[in-house]
Parts: sequence; C-alpha cells; structure tokens
Amino acid sequence: LNDAGNDVTLVLISPIEDRDISNIKIKSGVKVHTVSISVGLSKAKMEENQENYVFKEESGAGAGQTMSVKAAKFVQVCEKTLQNKDFLKWLEAEKFDLAFAHMFDVCTVGLVHAARIPSWIWLNSGSIMDWVAYTVGVPIIPSYVPPMMMDVAGEMNFWERTKSLIGHGLMKFFWRRLVADPETELFRRLIRPDFPDLVELSSKCPLVSP
Repeated sequence: LNDAGNDVTLVLISPIEDRDISNIKIKSGVKVHTVSISVGLSKAKMEENQENYVFKEESGAGAGQTMSVKAAKFVQVCEKTLQNKDFLKWLEAEKFDLAFAHMFDVCTVGLVHAARIPSWIWLNSGSIMDWVAYTVGVPIIPSYVPPMMMDVAGEMNFWERTKSLIGHGLMKFFWRRLVADPETELFRRLIRPDFPDLVELSSKCPLVSP
C-alpha cells in the first residue's frame, strides 16, 4: 500500500510495559502511532505464562482458567483504550479510508465503527480464527476441522469428532460470553448507550484476510 502511494499509519496499542520494539523493522514512509496501555503486563510475566501454557500439560480446568485470564486481559486492554479520549479523537480526525483490524478480539472492530472508517479488513495472522469464521459465516465442519485448542492432527476417529463438535460449541459460547459481549458493554458505557453489538458489526466485515 505504501509503495503504491497510499498514506499508511501503523497504530501500536501496547499493553506490555517493558516491551522493546526497537528490533522491528518498519518500512520507511509508514507512520507509527503508539498508544501505551497499562494493565499490569510485563514481558517476563507473559513469557512465563506462555511457557506454562505451551510446554506443560494442563487439565481441562486449567486450560479453561488460562482462557478466562487471557480473555479478561483483552477486555481490560479494550477498556483502557476506550478511556484514552485523546486517541479516540485522533483516530476519528485522521479520516482513514480503510482499517486493518486484528483477530484477537472485537474491540478494534468497535474502534473502526466509532471512528467512522468506511471500510475495514479483518486480519488473521495465520489461518482464519474459529470465532472469525463463526461470525462471518465461513463453514466449519466439526468432523473435519477441530477447534483451535484441540490437540489432534489428520483424520479424526469417532470420539475425536465428538470432542470437536463439543469444542466448537464451547468456543462459540465462551468467546462471546468472555470477550465479545463484555467489549460491547464497554462501548455502550464509554462511547454511547446505543452502540451496536460488536458481533453484529463483525458479521458485516467486507473482507477477511488469512
């Protein structure tokens, strides 16, 4: 986009207090707008939690607790972002034509709507995330496509397909309950009471990019 002559701005919403991004190479000509959000996160703490989550076996209850903690942080970051009125004014005043929203939650979708940005792309850093697929209507067949947190590869047997079906149902329920609905309530409390439901806004996404 930048090479084609478009003005490109990278908005970095950073909740990690000791994060060092000096080694990240950003193309010359791309503007960078950094928004520091303090939610008690540190790089060392995140790496410790990631080590426990990735390299150690967790029970079902432990995995559920990990998911709840991560979801709560997303909501907390969203709240702190919405409380930053200077950033919200700047975002609207820039009059962007197009926005790329990350796939972690739906707070960025709400920001796009609040800033009156006419079009946007839901950007996934790998394959399409489960909740993105659910929201925009991409078909997922549980017999062939397991949920993202299920440890399985290749062709599934009957029991694994049953677990996959249940897992997709739980993912839909908990993602909405722990992330999407709380973030909708934040926009209605901090922006305006009649703010649209964020899942409904997300379902109208013009383009999803894997």
